[in-house]
Amino acid sequence: VWGNFKAQLDELHRKLCVSQCRYVRCINPNLKNAPRSIELSHVLSQIRCSGIVEATVMSRQCYPNRLSFEKVIDSFGRFANESREIKKKGKLSNLRLRHSKNNRDRAEAILKSLCHRDEIDRTQFPFVCGKTLVYFRAGALESLEDLRLLAYKNAATIIQSFVRKCSAIVAYKEFRR
Repeated sequence: VWGNFKAQLDELHRKLCVSQCRYVRCINPNLKNAPRSIELSHVLSQIRCSGIVEATVMSRQCYPNRLSFEKVIDSFGRFANESREIKKKGKLSNLRLRHSKNNRDRAEAILKSLCHRDEIDRTQFPFVCGKTLVYFRAGALESLEDLRLLAYKNAATIIQSFVRKCSAIVAYKEFRR
């Protein structure tokens, strides 16, 4: 019996590690404690009473998008260095942003600088930092993605103009020969 239980527990542990879930909620499938029997009304009442449905609905309405701190740093970190707020504060702020060992602080500093850059209301930012993720209000992540795509578009335009200049110089030199 113990070996069977340990094998099931190990299998459950592997599944939980793969799924990267944040919490586990145990639900009793039936009142009789019978194996392979589920009473849907009993399960549904447990889910409702525990607040899982309300928490999920509220989370999706208030903060529908979320990213890990590492993803925020990778996606938006290079654009925060161009922010006016960081340039105003000088080298100390820029140093803190680049060399902070805490990814949460780095991600929060990046997002705050980008929000200041867009002149968003500074008293209430459109994101909240949790323990492992950044939660965005509806539309906030899309506006940051638009900002990122605009920066890439501007960089592509600069590269294209440089390449066209070089090719025009080569064509002119060949024409003069």
